[in-house]
Amino acid sequence: MASRATAATGQETGTVAYLTSGPSEGLPQEMQGFTPVTDADLADPPRGEWLSYRGGYDLPGYVPLDQIDRDNVGELQLAWSWALNGRRTQVQPLIRDGVMFLNQSADVIQALDAATGDLIWSYARELPEGLFPLAYANRNIAIYDDLILVGTSDAHLLALDARTGEIRWEVEVARHEEGYQYTAGPIIANGLIIAPMSGCYLYNPGGCWVSAHSPEDGSEVWRFYTNARPGTEGGDTWGDIPVEERRGGSVWMPPAYDAETETLIVGTAVPVPWGRAQRASATGAEKHTNSTVALDVNTGEMKWAHQHIPADNFDMDTAFERHLLTTEVTPGDDVRWVADDLPQGEAEVIFGMFGKSGIIRALDRETGRLLWARETYRQTVISDLDMETGLATLNEDLIAEVGETVEVCPSLYGGRNWPGAAIDPEAGTFFVGFNHVCMDYTLNEVEIELGAYHGSAEFTFAHAPDRGPEGEEQVGSVIAIDIATGDTLWQHDQRAPFYGSLLATGGGLVFGGGVDRTFRAFDSATGETLWSTRLTTSAQGYPVSYEVDGVQYLAVPAGYGLAFPELTPEIPQPNSGAALMVFRLPEGTETAVE
Repeated sequence: MASRATAATGQETGTVAYLTSGPSEGLPQEMQGFTPVTDADLADPPRGEWLSYRGGYDLPGYVPLDQIDRDNVGELQLAWSWALNGRRTQVQPLIRDGVMFLNQSADVIQALDAATGDLIWSYARELPEGLFPLAYANRNIAIYDDLILVGTSDAHLLALDARTGEIRWEVEVARHEEGYQYTAGPIIANGLIIAPMSGCYLYNPGGCWVSAHSPEDGSEVWRFYTNARPGTEGGDTWGDIPVEERRGGSVWMPPAYDAETETLIVGTAVPVPWGRAQRASATGAEKHTNSTVALDVNTGEMKWAHQHIPADNFDMDTAFERHLLTTEVTPGDDVRWVADDLPQGEAEVIFGMFGKSGIIRALDRETGRLLWARETYRQTVISDLDMETGLATLNEDLIAEVGETVEVCPSLYGGRNWPGAAIDPEAGTFFVGFNHVCMDYTLNEVEIELGAYHGSAEFTFAHAPDRGPEGEEQVGSVIAIDIATGDTLWQHDQRAPFYGSLLATGGGLVFGGGVDRTFRAFDSATGETLWSTRLTTSAQGYPVSYEVDGVQYLAVPAGYGLAFPELTPEIPQPNSGAALMVFRLPEGTETAVE
């Protein structure tokens, strides 16, 4: 019989623990085997555990488990499920010692038995009123030592005791009244908490940053501002604009980390407001918006920066994950832009579809130099890439004045957006989902108010051309790319928008789902759908896979988000019913996890 204990608040917020009788001073029985997480664990995660955002420092979205494979995936069945709150379910659980640490939107953190779904403890934060809706996303948490580390919707960092859910420390990093918020949570790198600040799509004073904090008490160690300050590299690209008017540059996805060189690889977002005609600073490149930035993890000093889109005009963020890979660099026929002097043999690269425009890039990891790049779906915003500088040239025909409407592909939701891509390191394949959507785009007159939404543009969505007969257009896609050559290996197209993250596994599978509630297992080599199921709602969280007591599980967070309902009106898109659904093979049929 479980006993119930509440935190000192006595309110619905705070920590509620469900304690099972057992030894070790009243700790829940499920926590008896918990062991603190070390830097070595994070650098080389135990095979059956999921300890960090996207499963590792290099953000692979991959797990080597192969108990569930191409031959038996059709036998998957529901093992357990857990209700989630309904706000922006962009979540990713962590698994340690048979315990799942689940982040929900609006700063609800829970510990569950990863094999049964039984609740161990629950923490719910009391949030201030008036937060902008995007603030509730809360895409990830971190685990280190015996702490669960949370970046909150009101711009605090919070450490919870992993065993009990009790607050160990809390610090305010920025003022939420100015619009600051954490939509991406922290990561751990070289013993430091690395926290990417977001909310700079609102009118903040001076834009966003990445900061490092001590896990002992949350105290700040260093801070790097993404909008370059006067006197720093790139500071002059804002002209004589005062620091407080250099707006934008959110870091709304966690960075990658190269442990060998102790380097963080950070992706940054657009300047604000969106339109060049709305920004006095748009006469320059506005570094380091829309950039890949390499930082020394110990000091926060910039090693190099590679800007992808100078002085953006269309909200074409390049904020998404950067994968760190060792690969041959042999661009094939599908690659449009290639550097003259490519490395011979294997090279250390930064790889991925960094932004909404859908251009896949391979960068030299040491210098940030662009090695090759290719398009994947219709995009009209970038007319060319300079292979010497890596800078994009925007299509000048689409640089409109305030009040003028232009047709732009893709839309400002992407092509690709925040849902995670995946890497199969054994096969050397990159997988990513996206949507074929364009927009009619009109810049507004803007009025700057501290902490307010910028209101840069009005926009309406439209199908991309040549995607099928009217009313049957294929909107969503998943594509597989050869990492060495950049060539397309296969592409899955569907009517429903594809707005979910992907997970690759050692069983030769890629998992992911669309807004029609269909969650699929693709053959990673061919793209064939080997299994599918219908979820409660759209699969817009990050699926993970893990192992407990010799059994492989697949956990799928389902919940509503952005989904282009006007383009596929015949497809119901429930905006309730968010749940974590966990699958496994039937008991007695699974083989040992190797």
